Parts: sequence; C-alpha cells; structure tokens
Amino acid sequence: MTFNEFLSNYGLFIALTIFSVIIVLVLFFLFIPRLKKEEKVEEHSVNKEHFISLLGGNENILEVTLRGSRLTVSLKDPSLARTKKTRRGPCYCDAI
Repeated sequence: MTFNEFLSNYGLFIALTIFSVIIVLVLFFLFIPRLKKEEKVEEHSVNKEHFISLLGGNENILEVTLRGSRLTVSLKDPSLARTKKTRRGPCYCDAI
C-alpha cells in the first residue's frame, strides 16, 4: 500500500480524529477554568473615626500620603498617637 492509497482510504478518519481532538482541547481549556471555585478574599475594613482617634484626632494629623497600599500619616505630636492599639487590627500604624 502506498502513501497515496493510505491517505485515500483513511484520510477522512484521520481528519475527523484530529478535528475531534482539537474540539475537545478547546472545550477543555475554555470551560474547565470557569468551573473552578473562586476563593473569597477577606477584606479588612477600618472604622475611620476610630483610626483617627488612635492617631490623636484630626488636629494631630498634618499630612496623609497614599503610595500603593501603604498609607503614610505625618503627625504634629507623635506622643498623642496610641500605636500599641493600632497594631492589633488589620492595619499597622507607627507614629514617627
């Protein structure tokens, strides 16, 4: 049997097999990621008034700077800030 005879006899089956494999792979890569359960990310929230009171009140805050996820606060009098209480929550505060 020559290669041309082989292709004429089995070419349709080979083409259907390759097509079926491609369809199965496409379906696999499209639908399997959607079936995964999304993990819930726990978001921490901070009470604004409580946080400001831990820093010594509105009068004690000079400047607030946000860089990415870091909040930098400049204080007039760092001794008024209660830093030990602010380290317990989901945030971290260090008065300089």
